[in-house]
Amino acid sequence: MKNIVFLFLVILFAGPVAAQVPQNINYQAVARNNNGQALANQTIKTRLSIMSGATSLYSETRSVTTNGLGLFNVRIGSPGTISTSGSFTTINWTSNQPEVKLIKVELDINNTNVFTDMGSQTLATVPYAFSASEAINAINIGGRYVDTNTPQPNDILKWDGNAWAPAALPAQPTVGNVGGIIAAIPFGGASAPWVFAGPTATVTINGPQDVIIATATGVFGHTNTNPQPCSFAMCWSDVPAGSPVTTFMGTNYLQATVGATPNRTNLTATGTITNLPAGSYKIGFGLKNNSTTVNYGANDFMNMSYQIIRN
Repeated sequence: MKNIVFLFLVILFAGPVAAQVPQNINYQAVARNNNGQALANQTIKTRLSIMSGATSLYSETRSVTTNGLGLFNVRIGSPGTISTSGSFTTINWTSNQPEVKLIKVELDINNTNVFTDMGSQTLATVPYAFSASEAINAINIGGRYVDTNTPQPNDILKWDGNAWAPAALPAQPTVGNVGGIIAAIPFGGASAPWVFAGPTATVTINGPQDVIIATATGVFGHTNTNPQPCSFAMCWSDVPAGSPVTTFMGTNYLQATVGATPNRTNLTATGTITNLPAGSYKIGFGLKNNSTTVNYGANDFMNMSYQIIRN
């Protein structure tokens, strides 16, 4: 004879949020016969299953005894089962797609191991509070999967294009400063070569992710009474090649005129460069003496500061 069951589900928590979340669900039901009479003081079997759509995630069978009102209580996931299928503790309560979680109820009132399906009911919000216990070991952030590889001390989470994965903290920037006298820079007009004016710095980077930023100020003069033209920029070169200038730290250069000594001219250049392969590079204040008659470098001097930001 099929029995009518009224379901009442609730999860109870004890202690602050940081405490261990109880790994079970309190379940209450009243077993009645087809005439609406409670099955009082009777030992029956119940099979309760947590379902995702038509798929059973966990199922347990228990022997329970009703009270005088036909009421019985079960803590799903707790000890005392006759048999189980699946793992209650590994249910992914945070995943509600594509199917919501259901609880399926089956009863064997004659203890013959013949169970009658009493139907299924969608789990309410409260049981999903199991996901609170996963906040310590989160499985996603903003809907994006978190790689569960064991992180190292001081690691951070970094998006690798597919998942949030443990990654080492970016290294602290490398900073430095150089300065000194500018040697004579020969004139050459429009065909003058680019050269490093004054001391350079040799820096080592780990690869394209590193960023080199540099600023330099040079004080330039000459012996002619008239201002003379020049072009300038922060520049870099490969150390092994030893060339004076390979290219600009940026996309362009500046132009100016340089006054005669003692009214020398201050020139300041700033540059940034990325996407260089790992290796060592020379950086410095690059200058092109566009004068057709006058050398620069009458006891002139230059100062440069730089940093390497390691991403």
